Amino acid sequence: LLFSFSSFLFFFFGAFLFEHTTMSGKKRKTDHTPVALQEGFIIEGLTSYDMEREPLKLIEDESTCTLPLGLFAKELQCPICLGLLSNTLTSMECLHRFCSDCVNSSIRKVKKECPVCRVECATRRAFRPDPLFDELITSLYGDDIDAFEEKMEKETQKLTSQTNEALQKSYAEGMKRQLALVAQENAKNAPPPSSSSSTQPKALVSFQLCAHDDSPDIFKPRWIRVDGGANVGVLRALVSKQILPGRKGQVQITSTKDGSDDLGDKTTLNSLNTVAKEKGVDLNLYFLRKPPNE
Repeated sequence: LLFSFSSFLFFFFGAFLFEHTTMSGKKRKTDHTPVALQEGFIIEGLTSYDMEREPLKLIEDESTCTLPLGLFAKELQCPICLGLLSNTLTSMECLHRFCSDCVNSSIRKVKKECPVCRVECATRRAFRPDPLFDELITSLYGDDIDAFEEKMEKETQKLTSQTNEALQKSYAEGMKRQLALVAQENAKNAPPPSSSSSTQPKALVSFQLCAHDDSPDIFKPRWIRVDGGANVGVLRALVSKQILPGRKGQVQITSTKDGSDDLGDKTTLNSLNTVAKEKGVDLNLYFLRKPPNE
């Protein structure tokens, strides 16, 4: 008896602990079954929502309310042309309404589907006429349909112009930002400015180069424009290599026709130009080749 009683206690507490540990790791399931179904009664023709919702208050007096027509404008517009529905056709699949001409053109030219929800509408037979909706529009607007359509067209044009202006303004601002970023990037990648005088632009000197009176047929006078920092030695080398190639003797550069002054190689053209300007004359330089025996 003692063994059987201890075995009973062991199995009892083991089953209790097992159930407690398994239930603690799981979420408790809640019963979402409607009260009507829990109580076991069902009313034919009513859904669970109809049975659970609170009934609306019954209006027994003959009170009326007035609403503006603009409140129904979106419900009475064609989604394609954004005008009032004309010769209304209703999709039998999704119950969207369109103008007859609009939906026919859409099915024929674009895709065989509803322009709003993209439900497949293979042919025009997927739409049925809705004369009651046309009568509703006529009863609401009467003779003001043309005036309403003109008003809607003006609003559409105004909205289009505002959209275009906003788009152009956004495009201009985007271009400005892009140019600013490009300028910033170029400034970042540009080499640092050098402090040396070689990067600064130098003044150019214009002078007339002529041959000496003893040899006028060798070279015709011409105007030359060079850097003012060049010296007479550079000009002497230019004459000996380009104008008098293959001739022996030393080339003499002078500033007078008679060749009385032989300019040194280190004399700069800028200094010669300054002297000529002080005298109020143009700078003229002459070259002459002396024979080797002189």
